[in-house]
Amino acid sequence: GLFSEQRDLVDAEELILQLDYAALKRGTKVARRQRDTFLDMLASMLPDVESRKNFVIHGPSPIGRRQKSGVFVKVPYGEVHIRQLSFGYQTMLGWLADMAWRLFSHYPNSTNPMHEPAIVLVDEVDLHLHPRWQRELPQLLAKHFPAVQFIATAHSPLMAQASINRNLAVVQPTDETVRIINEPDVVENWRIDQVVTSDLFGLVPWSPDVQAKLAEQGRLAMKSRPTAADKSKLKKLERYAMTLPTGLPPELENAVDIIRRAANALQGPQA
Repeated sequence: GLFSEQRDLVDAEELILQLDYAALKRGTKVARRQRDTFLDMLASMLPDVESRKNFVIHGPSPIGRRQKSGVFVKVPYGEVHIRQLSFGYQTMLGWLADMAWRLFSHYPNSTNPMHEPAIVLVDEVDLHLHPRWQRELPQLLAKHFPAVQFIATAHSPLMAQASINRNLAVVQPTDETVRIINEPDVVENWRIDQVVTSDLFGLVPWSPDVQAKLAEQGRLAMKSRPTAADKSKLKKLERYAMTLPTGLPPELENAVDIIRRAANALQGPQA
């Protein structure tokens, strides 16, 4: 069912400690498997963690001694307390732990509660995530929560590109309400810059400064009676436009540059 209870997010460290305590105290296969599958999921979802063996659980520190206590993660740059990970890690850990806690609570006798059905709403699922992480996220969620239906919002072209085989919808604000487009243009096989400039995002490919120069070039080219100054400025803008990258791979970009220089040489000296 849909988990709609309003509450603070479950603390990821607290949930790991509870699952570990249950596995050690009960000693049952179900308790151990629940702990291990949860840690396997986190290790797969979090970059650079890779294995549940990289989660290290230290018991309470004796009074008067300053020893490690709690859940730590082994990453390439050392062993880090779970609460000291980056904001992207913390955000992901927060809602993953909260969702897992609800599944564990709803299906207490299941060997793998994360494979049980549910409907999960996630707002800004791409928040604070590295671009590579954004691209991999839909596939990872489908792998670890195969029976869960996710309804998520995002502002990332990477998320849109990675979700092409899933249901996409564009929510556009209007003067009085919002408009929902349930079948946006298919962007399969498109580059990221093409996705950004599609109807999904509606952006132009250039910076505001470059866009202003191109707009000025178009305005001058459309003038019916351009002045000598207009013609001179138009030539400069046309030469500038010819220097802009095409978005092609580097080897093809170099070939286009050679063609451009050859064309300029055939045209003779430029004013």
